[in-house]
This record gives sequence, structure tokens and C-alpha cells, in this order.
Amino acid sequence: MEATTIGAVDETLYYIAAFVFLMLFGIVFFLVYFAVRYRASRNPVATDIHGNNLLEVVWVVVPTLIALSMFFYGLTGYNFLRRAPAGSFETTVRARQWSWLFEYPDGTKSPDLVVPAGRDVKLTFASEDVIHGFYLPGYRIQVDAVPGMKTYAWFKASRVGVFDILCTVYCGINHSGMLAKLYVLPQDQYDAWRAGGSTQLSGFRLPAALATGSSLLALHGCLGCHSTEGRTIVGPTFKGLFGSTVQVIAGKAGTPVSVRADEAYLRESIVDPGAKVVEGFPDSMPARSDLSAQDVDGLVEAIESLR
Repeated sequence: MEATTIGAVDETLYYIAAFVFLMLFGIVFFLVYFAVRYRASRNPVATDIHGNNLLEVVWVVVPTLIALSMFFYGLTGYNFLRRAPAGSFETTVRARQWSWLFEYPDGTKSPDLVVPAGRDVKLTFASEDVIHGFYLPGYRIQVDAVPGMKTYAWFKASRVGVFDILCTVYCGINHSGMLAKLYVLPQDQYDAWRAGGSTQLSGFRLPAALATGSSLLALHGCLGCHSTEGRTIVGPTFKGLFGSTVQVIAGKAGTPVSVRADEAYLRESIVDPGAKVVEGFPDSMPARSDLSAQDVDGLVEAIESLR
């Protein structure tokens, strides 16, 4: 049978569980046996039981060997999980408050992880702010994304389907909303998706690989702090923002002023969000100098459409 990350984790779990149940059975068995064997009706006078050197050696040595076997079994599985096979499909995973961004070797980016079925997939993690925990339970992967450090994991995309991705480390106010999906597609559907089309899988409709319009908001992590339906998260909602009058705190002097949320305001807020901070909200959004002019145009267009 071909070794996979699922097998490496599950086999270790089964191995440990087998000894746990064996020890539980042994403890309960001897508990009942001694309760019956040395009950008061058979031993009305307490008996002074002396030590047994052989028994003491056995119950020290045997549990030690069992614990060491668990350690080495787990270490073997851990080393297997750390070494991605040669020729793996490589993807960079960027964690940020509060969303995931997946980057492929050709420069394509997506807010969900999309891979072809049957391939070994190597994930390289990087965090843009705090520690995040990448958790893919369907493939038994859990790895921390740590600022200033690259971490790695891999899995074999052996099952076509849709799988949940979560964050396991409390990373701020919207930690519970830091979710994504893994889509494992047949090769022909994957090729269609990479060509810029959309595809359907098990009732889920994947966004096109080439992000445009509102999908750019998810791609660049905007929806981690801003909603599109009127709900307040960390920042103000995008719903009805364009064309409205906004109360902001302008400049280092902290002067409160009213501004109209036109295209110029939206562009400035994306590139230099600290210039005018909406009153009642923290100045916590990082400057997005990494965005191209085309990306900014797309984001502004997407916000304009949310009236």
C-alpha cells in the first residue's frame, strides 16, 4: 500500500490506541480480581504482603518499552510528514489576519487551495503578521505559519472532493472566520480552472483562477476585516460605502472631518489606510504597497458594485 500522510497519522493513532485499550483492560481486570480475591470474607485479618522484585522490574521495564515504541513509531511518522517527495506540486501558503492566500508557481493566486488529484502537494507556509495554525483535517495536516520563518508540510491528494481548511491558533478577533477550502480536482477540471474558467464539484462552484471584481476582495484578504452585506467586523462594511459620506480622523493631528467615499478616497484608503481612518475604528490596516495598479482598480470597482 502506498504511504500517505493520512496513513502515517492514522496508523500511529491506532498503534497508541491499541496499547491504551490493552492497559485499560489489564487495569480493570486486576482491579476486579484483587477486589474478589482479597475481599473481607476471605481475608478477615489484613495480610502483610511483601514486595516482589521480579514483578517490580517487569512493571517498570514493560511500560518503558511500550512508551519507547510509541515514541519511535511517532517519530517515524513525523519524519515521513516532513519530507515531501521529489517532483511535488508546490504551493506557497500566506497567512494573514484573517484569511489564507495560496500562490502557485506560475504566479496564479487564489483564496482557496486547488490541486490536481493524484499529485503529491508540498505546502510552504509564511505569515504576514502573527502565528496562524493551518489545519487540513481531511489529510491530517496541522502546521503553524510563523512570522519570519518558513515552515513546510505535504500531502498526497488521493481523494477527489472538497475539504475544510481552518486556523487552529487564536490569531485575533476574527480567528473563527479564517476559513478556506481545499478542492481536489480531476486533471481535466484542474486544467480548465487554471485556464481561467470555473468548474463545479460536489455542489461547490469554484471561483475562476484569474480573480476579477469581488473575488479580488477575498484574494487580497479584505474580507477578513470588511463584510459585503452590512455587518461590522473589524473595519467598516463595504456595503453601501461608495458614494456615502464618511466621518474620518485625518492625518497625524487627528482632525475629524467628513469626506465623500469616491474613487479617490477608496484608492487612498487601500494604498495608505492610515491617512484617513474611519471614526470609531482602529488604525490597524497595513499599507498595501504590494498591490499593482490593476489590482487597486479591481478592488475599487468591486467596492463600487456593493451599493
